[in-house]
Amino acid sequence: MVKYRKLLASLLIVSITGLGLPLPAQAGMVGTEAVFASGDRDTILSMLDRADVRAQLEARGVNRRM
Repeated sequence: MVKYRKLLASLLIVSITGLGLPLPAQAGMVGTEAVFASGDRDTILSMLDRADVRAQLEARGVNRRM
């Protein structure tokens, strides 16, 4: 029973220590052309036509252009 507790405690210590390690992440800018080239243009345009989305954008100072 004592060996089991020591093993469990050791595993928990290693697990908790591993939580503090930074994980690699990558981020980058995506251009407008890349978004429209992905085939989601119709989806984006349909979202922008919604009244609630338009209201939120206008509240944040985005002007509507056609």
